[in-house]
This record gives sequence, structure tokens and C-alpha cells, in this order.
Amino acid sequence: MSNRDFARHQNLDEDDLVEDCAPFGGPTEYLKKSAHHFSSDKCDSVCDSGVDLRSVESCYSSYAGSLPVVAEKSPDTQTIEEKLEGLTLGSQNYPSTEETKCSLDDGYISYDRKEVSCELSHDPTPQISPEVFQLYSQDNDGDSQLHMAIINLLVPIALYIIQQAPSRDWLNLPNNMLQTPLHLAVMTRLPQVVKALIDGGADIEARDSKGDTPLHIASREGYDDIALILLAPASTASKRTSQDLEARNYDGQTCLHLAAENTHLPIIRLLVMSGANLNTQDGKSGKSVIHYAAETGNTLLLDFLLQYSTINLHSRTYSGLTAIMLADGRNYHDIVHQLQKYGGSLENVAFDDSSDSEEDMVR
Repeated sequence: MSNRDFARHQNLDEDDLVEDCAPFGGPTEYLKKSAHHFSSDKCDSVCDSGVDLRSVESCYSSYAGSLPVVAEKSPDTQTIEEKLEGLTLGSQNYPSTEETKCSLDDGYISYDRKEVSCELSHDPTPQISPEVFQLYSQDNDGDSQLHMAIINLLVPIALYIIQQAPSRDWLNLPNNMLQTPLHLAVMTRLPQVVKALIDGGADIEARDSKGDTPLHIASREGYDDIALILLAPASTASKRTSQDLEARNYDGQTCLHLAAENTHLPIIRLLVMSGANLNTQDGKSGKSVIHYAAETGNTLLLDFLLQYSTINLHSRTYSGLTAIMLADGRNYHDIVHQLQKYGGSLENVAFDDSSDSEEDMVR
């Protein structure tokens, strides 16, 4: 395969590809080495996201030899010692003395507002190996090797790195967009990684730069399998806390609003079964999901919501409008008739026929 063909296959810039793959004998050799970890459909789905191939290969080459063992043996039968056997990262030489722990940053190593304490040499707790530090160190974008493995859909590598985390805090390191590994695992729809992160103690309510929790992302995208994992009952082992279903992102929307906006009916059903309030208003306009259905003329969403006896047809937005008012103002007569059948009323309502928005309706 030529460099040009390989670059086209990976959606990468050819010049950058040649430079990044030079340490491994060029793109062709890199492809041969990693062919059994990259399937063609997954490669096609990963666009040029600024991934440093050298950092991924550094992680990959360090324990590629043990990956088949990780895949074939269950976590119960494979020990950490077996996975760490022969583990070396890159060509760096680390001191074997206890100075390794306490020679960096006066005893602390900072990871984007999070600190990992360096204990003194007489501390009885086991030392954190330099290899683990390397796995969780962050690049200029704030991404660790765990972030990179998830971005590249490398499930066995991601699961391996998760197992090496010294504590739950290491699984919650955010990148520069405040995305934790759990955010990325949800975005890339990797249920096995999502479950491993949660079982390891990852924060299910961490917020990214948009104020989205992992459940917000799953609800927006319609990933019901991921949402089911995030909403699973708390387990004693991971000491999970219950999910706040009324939490709003920075656009003022709950998970239910996002699911309704995109007509993800299985997500809506799952959220309601888990205790979400169908009549919760968003933070910007005061609309509930019934307003979303009426305002957009979404008969599929409307029929689904009307199955619930708890739905409030008389709920008003912050500007005083009910769902039937919004539908009538946009001439969605079928929506109006359907709402009237379920008790909606148009009494004392007057609209300007030329209005196109809720703001125009109330002027």
C-alpha cells in the first residue's frame, strides 16, 4: 500500500503521516503491525482528529505482545503482574530508586487541576510505576493514552489502561474540552469501556465544556444501550451515586429534552422509567417536551407522549404559552385537534397570523 493510499484510508494528511510513521518504518509497516487491532470499518470511522500516531504506537508497542492474553483471559484469571510483565514505554530510562516518586514537581504531578500525591519513601503503600504515570500523562490537548485509545476505538488497550489506574481519580482526568474518558467512551459508543470505567469509579455526572454529562450525550445521540448502563442501579463495588435526571446542561436542557428534541423514543421511555419528570421545563424558554412536539409539528413524538397520563397539556412557557397555543400559532391543525382530544383548550387565545416565533406571539 502506498503512502498516499494509506493516508486516504485513514483520512490523514500524507505529509504528516510519513513524518508520524517514520519511527516505525513508514505507513506500510505501521499498518502491518496494527492490522489485527484496527478493523477497516473502525478505521474508516475515525477521521483526522489530531491523533499523534507516535503516542498511540508508543502505547501499543509497549504491551502489544500481551494484548492477546488480555483478550483471551478473563479479568479473574489474569493478574496485574502478568499484564505488566515486560512492560516498557518508549525508549525512556526511568530511575529505579525511590527518587522517581518524589523528584517531580516537589512531590506532586499535576494533571489539569488534579494532583496525584507523591508519598515519601518510607510510606508502606506500593509505588506507582513510571509506566503507569506515562499511561496517564496528558499531552498538549489534555489527552492521556486512555483518551487516545478510546478515540481510536482500541477497546482492549483502553480496558488494559483502565485496569492500571491507581485510583478512581485517574479515570476522571479531563482533557482541554473537559471531556473525561467516560464522555469519550459514550461519544464513540463503546459499552464495554463505559461499563469498565463506571465499575472503576468514573464520575457519571462529570460535565464537559458544554455542561453535558455522559447521559446528556447518550440521550442526544439516541444510544439507548449506553444510557441503560449509565442508569443501571448503583453497585456496591463501584459505590456509584444515582444519576440526577433533572440536571441541565449549559443550554438549559435535561436529558429528556435532548431525547425529545431528536425523537429518540426508546431513550425517553428509559428516562421516564428511571424517574425523569415529563413536565420539567428547560432553562431558557420554559418549554417541556410536549411543547417541543407541538412547536415542531412532530406527531410521532406527540402521540408517544400522550400515552403518559402524567403529561401536563396546560404547562406554560416562561412567556405564558401552552403546547396547543404553539401548534395553533404555526397552523399545525392536526396537532391542535389531537391536543383538544386529550383536553387541550384554545379559549381566549389570539395570534398574529404573520408571526413565526414564540417571541412574536406574545408581542
